[in-house]
Amino acid sequence: MGNVPPRYRRCPMIEMESSMLVAPARRHTLRAIVILGIVATLGAALLTVLAASPAQAAGGRPLNVLVLGDSYSAGNGARNSSGDRDYVGIDGCLRSPSNWSTKYVNALRAGGQQVRLVNKACSGAVTDDMLRPRRMSGSGFLITVSGAYSGPNDPALRRAVDAQVRCTSKRSAVDPTEEYFDLRIDRVSSIPVVGGSTVQGECSRMIKKQLDWVTPDVDLVLMTIGGNDLHFSDIVHQCFLVADRNVGQCRDRLSQSRGVDLTRALKQIKTIFQQMDEPGRLRDDARVAYLSYPLLEMNDSYTLSRPGDSYQAGKDVRALGRSARDSQSLVVSETNFAAKRPMVTLVRTLPEDFAGREPDGSFNGTNANRFIYEVPKGDTLKVFDEFYHPNPAGHQKIAEILKGYGTFGAVPASTRRNDIDVVFVIDTTGSMGGAIDSVKENARQIAAQLAAKANSYRFGLVEYRDHPEHTGDSSDFPSRLVVPFTSDLGALQSGLDGLVAYGGGDWPESAYSGMAEGMRLPWRPGVQKVMIAMADAPAHDPEPVTGLTGRDIIDQAFAVDPVQVYSVDVSGFDGASNLLPIVEATGGEHYATADGTSVAEAIAGALDTALAKPSAWLEQPAQGRVGRAIELSALGSYSADGSALRYDWDVDGDGEYDSTTSTAQLTHVYDAPIAGLVTLRVTDGSGQTALASTSLLVTRDGDGVPDGQDNCPDEYNGDQADRDGDGIGDACDPAAGFEVSNETTDNSQTTTTDSDGNSTPGMVTQFKSLPATFKEKLPSDRDVDYFGVRVGEAGMLSASLTLPGRDYDVAIVTPAGAVVASSGQISKVVDAVRLRVAKGNYLIRVTAKRGQASPVQYALSVAYTKR
Repeated sequence: MGNVPPRYRRCPMIEMESSMLVAPARRHTLRAIVILGIVATLGAALLTVLAASPAQAAGGRPLNVLVLGDSYSAGNGARNSSGDRDYVGIDGCLRSPSNWSTKYVNALRAGGQQVRLVNKACSGAVTDDMLRPRRMSGSGFLITVSGAYSGPNDPALRRAVDAQVRCTSKRSAVDPTEEYFDLRIDRVSSIPVVGGSTVQGECSRMIKKQLDWVTPDVDLVLMTIGGNDLHFSDIVHQCFLVADRNVGQCRDRLSQSRGVDLTRALKQIKTIFQQMDEPGRLRDDARVAYLSYPLLEMNDSYTLSRPGDSYQAGKDVRALGRSARDSQSLVVSETNFAAKRPMVTLVRTLPEDFAGREPDGSFNGTNANRFIYEVPKGDTLKVFDEFYHPNPAGHQKIAEILKGYGTFGAVPASTRRNDIDVVFVIDTTGSMGGAIDSVKENARQIAAQLAAKANSYRFGLVEYRDHPEHTGDSSDFPSRLVVPFTSDLGALQSGLDGLVAYGGGDWPESAYSGMAEGMRLPWRPGVQKVMIAMADAPAHDPEPVTGLTGRDIIDQAFAVDPVQVYSVDVSGFDGASNLLPIVEATGGEHYATADGTSVAEAIAGALDTALAKPSAWLEQPAQGRVGRAIELSALGSYSADGSALRYDWDVDGDGEYDSTTSTAQLTHVYDAPIAGLVTLRVTDGSGQTALASTSLLVTRDGDGVPDGQDNCPDEYNGDQADRDGDGIGDACDPAAGFEVSNETTDNSQTTTTDSDGNSTPGMVTQFKSLPATFKEKLPSDRDVDYFGVRVGEAGMLSASLTLPGRDYDVAIVTPAGAVVASSGQISKVVDAVRLRVAKGNYLIRVTAKRGQASPVQYALSVAYTKR
């Protein structure tokens, strides 16, 4: 810690144990914990330290690795060591801690490199989402408010609407530094008779633009982007999926993709790199690894046909992939030339590295050695966003490719100094004039202190007074963002110079609104987060209008990782003492000036204290399934003095630390649904401590949707898709309510001899009641037979195939052709499959192993039993 200035007293909230110099466990009694089920005694849960987990090595800072881009970076298709999906974080982004970037980082760690990994890629992202905030979802409204307004942009209208719909006050349960809610007003109409207005609009769930995460503390960026600009999803639908593919649409889509779409995408990618190179973003020694995409089809010969028309879709899909890769090379060359350094490396070999491992798009074909998921034939997937994405073997292959590049020339900062974000939250009522003047006069010294003692820094500024609705003074306001985060001293100085101490006739002020405003700022991940709250009066608790309490501010601080709150009381008599519980809970300290003017010294002491702490880091949210292991990682934590760390883990957010380890990883199994926070406390060799927190959500299926809101609570379906609107998600509703009527075939179908006319799902028009028996032949290994059955009520559907010495397979399929259950085995006697299903129509599919071409008759028996 820094020296204690003689003119003020410091009031530490936490005393150190004399023998170990370790802060004792504290109960975060003010932190809200939401339990989504009756949690049994957690002592019954398995809590195990990973024996093979490497201890965090003492020494310098880790290599800061940032992952950006689309689904190929986020982690679609990855699986954890148990074979489960493990997507975490923002709903819809499908970020996996088992994806290729994590495997690559783990390879670096195995080689002795300390690494801190941040994944901000998001499934479905286009280049625009790198440059602008992205709308993820929205909820429309049509309401009536009192008064008449000039139009949708009238600020008074926005306040009146937000007071009803409570949009901008919503906070992300996962990461409020990234996810926020935006109020959009589309239309307002006056109603003179009632003296009001009708308003239509939307409250949108948003995530910030991805480039906001590119800051000077980042050493290496890993990214894929551009595929969705070429309409990757449409290509999959229109060229490969049996239910949707269409000769003309596939041709038109590929023509558009390799023409205007590719041209626009390349322009956007160039802009992305240019903005990365702007001041305040990447350092000159930081690097970007930009990955090409593998090809989506293994055969040039894959051809789509319909009466009177055919199209070599495979050839053009593969040509588009190669053309896009060559264009990426040109953009990277131009970027590096303009930057005058090797800023970006294109990992261009994925088409070659995945050669022969791509999907086989043909009707009955499958590539047993695939690195990319096939659907619906070779792979049974129930998450549409995984279609045509790398499977676990593909993720491993990409990691191996990257391993050959080392760190792409990126190196961590040689210093152990921390990175820090600081926001000043200042009471600007009339009695604060002297304290504000002190900060204005010493802003340059504060910046110089950060420049000397921090690796990188940013500061922000918020002012607050009180709610005019409460005080009756129109000059009051609850809070105001004066300076967003910046490293520009001039911007901070200008903001401070504009502060005016005025008003404040009553005693308590809206300090909580000011602190909440600061919590909403876009804090950087993994840096020291410090809020310096400067006041001479207590906070309203609860606060009028907003209802905010100290508990709410603590919750908000921990949701941000947490923000350490340091209070500077300039009253001279502990006037702001009710901020102390927030200070204590968040790991900050309280400073009370003796004469009300030595504010700058107090701020210097707070910053010294924060910068001397170790850096605690939790790598990803804790999300998963009841009864399955969840891996918690603090890899990337480090000490400012180079000493080894000790790790204390609060796995259920009750304020009690459940386990202490000398290693940076922990595995925990939750025996009941739970939501809240996981908290980590790290302690260095001198007894200095720091906290990290992350969101916690454990459900029955692990898809991140609380069980009470999940339309398939026992089946992973984060997208909650429900095509037929029956309240049962497609993932657990085999009869999802759509049929196939598709005259497009591929060249594998056109060579098939099918005398019985049941080789495609759309040819099946008769659905037999159960039980039913079918006898048929497969004259070729390219043939496939579909049989329709009707299930009258929910029950267990079973199909068994009696084979005279042939290797066939039987599967249960939707009327659209999507496989929902397959025997997945080779049998020369009996092949069978069972699945619990809802009422509806189903297809039973019979296929032959390649090479089984003899026209031998088989017998298929289908039955069901009631639940």
